Amino acid sequence: MEGIPLADRPYIFTKCGLVWDDSDRYKPALRMGAPDSIRAGAEASLRRLKVDVLDLLQMHWPPDDGAGIEDYWGAMLELKEQGKVRAVGLSNHYVDRLEKAEAVGHVDTLQPPFSAIKRTTATEIDWCADHSTGVIVYSPMQAGLLTGRSPRNASPACTRRIGGGATPSSRASG
Repeated sequence: MEGIPLADRPYIFTKCGLVWDDSDRYKPALRMGAPDSIRAGAEASLRRLKVDVLDLLQMHWPPDDGAGIEDYWGAMLELKEQGKVRAVGLSNHYVDRLEKAEAVGHVDTLQPPFSAIKRTTATEIDWCADHSTGVIVYSPMQAGLLTGRSPRNASPACTRRIGGGATPSSRASG
């Protein structure tokens, strides 16, 4: 992004909270919410993207490291207060956590999975409407299932993303 005038550059949206093992990139990422980890992830994104500010920083998943939402959400709000990010949001968080985050500071965005066949996050979307929180859904085409073009021999990782018990073979049988 270096050298592109701010008015001409695309919006920069990124996430934090997943930490990979540099010695084994095939290992699953750890879900980390420790404030130092959140800050380090944001700083690394700023460096890699060669920008002074991220337009949106979202927490990818609720963490598994014992960090409370007040801790990781507080760290994200501090990054916003410092001008390093313009907006902060959460991904894959349910209403109970949204309420706790909102008590600390406004949740600008939520990114839930949502499609015509997987509407389990409708409650969270309603919460967002009530709290003036933007919604950016992911997997609206249910990992390709709704396009009619998902491969019939999809890997288990792909069928996991499809969710709801649907697999390419169950789609074929109709």
